[in-house]
Order: sequence, then structure tokens, then C-alpha cells
Amino acid sequence: MKKLMCYMKKYRVHALLGPFFKLIEALFELLVPLVVADIIDVGIESGDKGYIISRGLLMAGLGLIGFICAVTAQYFAAKAALGYGTALRGALLWMNVCSRSVSSTVRRVNTRADSTPGRAGRSGLAPGERSSLS
Repeated sequence: MKKLMCYMKKYRVHALLGPFFKLIEALFELLVPLVVADIIDVGIESGDKGYIISRGLLMAGLGLIGFICAVTAQYFAAKAALGYGTALRGALLWMNVCSRSVSSTVRRVNTRADSTPGRAGRSGLAPGERSSLS
């Protein structure tokens, strides 16, 4: 695991900010039932419409802040995951290129290009397609 974590170094801040914002979102989500209980216990019992409206707006604000925190958490998590995956994939490609000869790598790339459906190979024709000259 330690060998894989070296590819995460550039994205450590993103990897920490994602769960942090998710925690903040969860805290705001947990405050909403307390505000609803306060509306019922104080606002409805006394019949104070101004208090009910102010607490309703507070509840909407808590929901909006929670939503913003959730989107921010997803952004940082995606940025960390994408960066880590890109760095790891690049390292794997480099290891593959270094472990093979140049001719072997070129042959593998050309073979994949020739066998990929819908792509033109070395002949300029898609696999299975015949030239009109033959």
C-alpha cells in the first residue's frame, strides 16, 4: 500500500478536503431535525408566524449550505481520484515501456490499432473491409 501512496502525494490536500466537506454536509443535515423540532415546540405552540418563517428560512439555508458542501466534497474527491488514477496509469505505462524493447512496443501498438473495430489499420481499411481494387 505504501508503494501506491507515492502517486497520491500531489493530491493529498484534495483527498483530505473531500471527506472534510462531506463531514460538514452531514453536520448541516443533522441540524435540520433540531430546527424542525424547535419550530414545533416554540413556533407552533405559541402561534408565532414570524418565528416559524425565520426558522423555516434557517432550515432552507442549512439545506443550501449542505448542498454546496456536498458538491464541493464530490469535486475534491473526483479531482483526487482522477489525479491518482492518472499518475498510477502513467507509472504503469512507463514500467511497461521500460520493460520492453522499442520494437516490441511498436508492434503491440500497431497490432491493437489493426484489430480495433472501426479504426483504420496500416492499410487504411477497417478490419474485414476489402479494397475495391481487389
